[in-house]
Amino acid sequence: MELHDAKMATCGPNGDLKGSGTVLEAYGRRLETLQHQARYEVLRDAADAVLGRRARAWLSPGYYEGSPYQRGMASDAGLLEVLAELELLRKH
Repeated sequence: MELHDAKMATCGPNGDLKGSGTVLEAYGRRLETLQHQARYEVLRDAADAVLGRRARAWLSPGYYEGSPYQRGMASDAGLLEVLAELELLRKH
């Protein structure tokens, strides 16, 4: 039974896993990409909601070492830290 009818980029025409055939090798990179995209969407939306026009400058990559963008994109824990900072900014 297939859970969906879309063809996965990690599967070949016969449904075989690409690469050496392990599930981790087939889906690990995809997971990393989706996590990165999700962190970016959440970070951007939250900054926009709290800071409005100032969000772009606040999130500018490389604005300074350890910028909110760098920390928020580095890991889920970093994203949670940045969201907490945005909450403090929202309350002030």
